[in-house]
Amino acid sequence: MLYIYNLECLSVSDQNAFISVVDRVGEGLCRIGERDLEKTVAQCLEELAPMEIRGFEPLAQQEGEPFLLMDIDDLEVDPFLAQLRQNKVRIGHKCMVTEKNRSWKVQKLIGDVAEEHEMMTQLVSLQQMLALAGDFVEKDYDPLLWLTFTSKKQAAEDLLAHVGKAPISVETIQATMKDLNNAVMALIVSRGDKS
Repeated sequence: MLYIYNLECLSVSDQNAFISVVDRVGEGLCRIGERDLEKTVAQCLEELAPMEIRGFEPLAQQEGEPFLLMDIDDLEVDPFLAQLRQNKVRIGHKCMVTEKNRSWKVQKLIGDVAEEHEMMTQLVSLQQMLALAGDFVEKDYDPLLWLTFTSKKQAAEDLLAHVGKAPISVETIQATMKDLNNAVMALIVSRGDKS
């Protein structure tokens, strides 16, 4: 069974494509409403009834982020997600039902998944910044600016090395990115002044 919150936050065409994919894979679909946010995941699994897919009428798109909770066999997850990608339906916040999260309130689960998504997005951006920072050559820059740059670059590398080993906040990642970006911009500006 699949559980969707904020389906109407997809465009009308994406709502229709999502419903079509769900129908094709033969899964039931339940809507998580505002009143369900204070329920546990287990309560939602027990109490929510599948919606009628055949007569689905999309709603006008609203602001927000859809959330998909999947209570399906592990072997079915990848084909289902592949179908969503193939139909260009993007649901950024999704997770599987696990023994651990069954006792969580749905609102907490949605918040944790959103926070994890934000953290992963920031980490990917930091990795991209570091890859680009590798193009700078020491001999082209002022030694003091280079020292600052290498210090900030090392701090970013150290942070990435600790992912999964120690708790890291989104704010820490953002501050590290900002410091590295400022050091890179100082190098760029100083190089521009020499032209």
